[in-house]
Amino acid sequence: MDEQVTPRAPDPAIRVARLARRYGAVEALVALDLDVPRGSFFALVGRNGAGKSTLFRIIAGLQQPDSGTVRVLGADPSDRAGRTALRRRLGLVPDFSPLFGPLTVRENALILGRLLGLDRGAITARLDELARALAAEGTIDRPLDELSGGQRKLAALMVAMVPAPELLLLDEPFAGLDPIASRAVLDLLCALRERGVTLFVTSHDLALVARGATHVAVLDGGRLVGIERLGDAASRTDLDERILDALGRRTAPPDLAWYAP
Repeated sequence: MDEQVTPRAPDPAIRVARLARRYGAVEALVALDLDVPRGSFFALVGRNGAGKSTLFRIIAGLQQPDSGTVRVLGADPSDRAGRTALRRRLGLVPDFSPLFGPLTVRENALILGRLLGLDRGAITARLDELARALAAEGTIDRPLDELSGGQRKLAALMVAMVPAPELLLLDEPFAGLDPIASRAVLDLLCALRERGVTLFVTSHDLALVARGATHVAVLDGGRLVGIERLGDAASRTDLDERILDALGRRTAPPDLAWYAP
């Protein structure tokens, strides 16, 4: 009888091992281990100063760790060879605008797309389709410098998606967006996940995270204090309460008897 071979699980899209980063006396990340499965919508949440942006920047290759290793789609984002290997496979929207302000959204998309080998027609068609999905048609032929903060956020997201990367790294993609735009972005991200795209997202919007994420990791003081895999609707119920429990309950508001206008 032939021996049955158990199929090997695919390597994670992102693997972080014993990652550490310090700013002077402050430990931003402490021996952090984290796997992001391929095809997941992975949300990283936590307090301000928890280490989310530091972890994001290291995964994106924008910052070096003090120790530990990171692999993104099997490549090391901390060296030139790794960044070259990831150039077309990775889409990035950091917490700052990565686009050229004097240029239009379309011109920014054309520059990135042409650098990655796409033809002009494909770039234009893809950008127009994304703009329709996000109700942003009126912004794509305007200079970035003329757009509001929320519009620039949508612009960076659209430009990052044009090359159709298999992994999107998004730092606070809902920040500065109105409720309609936030929901449109969430719907688009969920549609991409259904097509097999991996999403790594930092966010403070727990309601949107509960709607779309497949996994939620809670970071506090540079340490992973909780992680959940979200499946059915029941696992999404009271997610915000469970995250607050992981972070430690809120203190009661002070009496403020002196505050009497």
